[in-house]
Amino acid sequence: MTEYDSACRRLAKIAPIDLFRWLIDDFDVHLRFMGWEDARGIPFPGEPERTNDTVAIFEEKSGPSEPWAFALEFQTEPDPNMFGRTLIYLGSVWLEKRPNSLPGGRYQVSAGVINLTGTPSSMPVSRDYLLPGPNGIRCHLTARERYLRVESAMQTLQGIEEGRISRWLLTWIPLMRIDDNNHIIDRWLDSWSTDPSIERQSEILALTRVFIELSEYRELWRDRLKELKVVKSPYLESIRQEARLEGRIDSIIESLRVRFPDQVTDDLRGKIEQTHDAEKLRGWFNKALTASSLAEFRQACGI
Repeated sequence: MTEYDSACRRLAKIAPIDLFRWLIDDFDVHLRFMGWEDARGIPFPGEPERTNDTVAIFEEKSGPSEPWAFALEFQTEPDPNMFGRTLIYLGSVWLEKRPNSLPGGRYQVSAGVINLTGTPSSMPVSRDYLLPGPNGIRCHLTARERYLRVESAMQTLQGIEEGRISRWLLTWIPLMRIDDNNHIIDRWLDSWSTDPSIERQSEILALTRVFIELSEYRELWRDRLKELKVVKSPYLESIRQEARLEGRIDSIIESLRVRFPDQVTDDLRGKIEQTHDAEKLRGWFNKALTASSLAEFRQACGI
């Protein structure tokens, strides 16, 4: 997982309702956010090291119906395989997660993809395959897709200033379509500095500084924001801690692969990757360097 993935997922956890109001038109009219489904045990296809923890549960306001499991994905760059991967992932969620204990209880499934770069013509996730003939046989997926590069930074800032869009969207302004960078940065600073919450200011600034690195105008944004000082961001520290843990996990697996070629199974790798106890991983890393066999490593680590 890259720092951009981590920052996006953190933003989703901090302000889910604000994000879904921006992503899905008339969200408050039709849907109610109920929380996040624990789908961490279902890896996203093609990336076994990642586990998805951004599967939102929606309830329809119009009346009783099966709840929705909405898989929210973020792409740093458009992926040509995203259609297939999303189909597989939604199928896995449909099979493995249930809203209740009833025999036929199933989530309705759907997906949204927020692209930090690219345009709608790049590699869309949504596809519609229709088999020729009168039977209407088809495979169809319509995901909610938004591309920050075609979003207007000016219109987004106006929405924030008028209260129609959450201040949390300030974090993505540097990635949007900008005609006059200095003017946009001035307005960004005005919106950011007038936020009554010092804690939110800290988080927005920390996350914005992550996303700035994907902007073609990164040097200008860095220079204009470099003097801003706020309290320490717990969320940025969390992102850094997550990156440190992933680095340790990679080191353990690589050490085992080098010392015991062709013996590291997918099962063992999965158990290591799903561990986020820093102290435990430290001990496992030391054992990966000293164990005389893979069996000794597994026994010593209890895996």
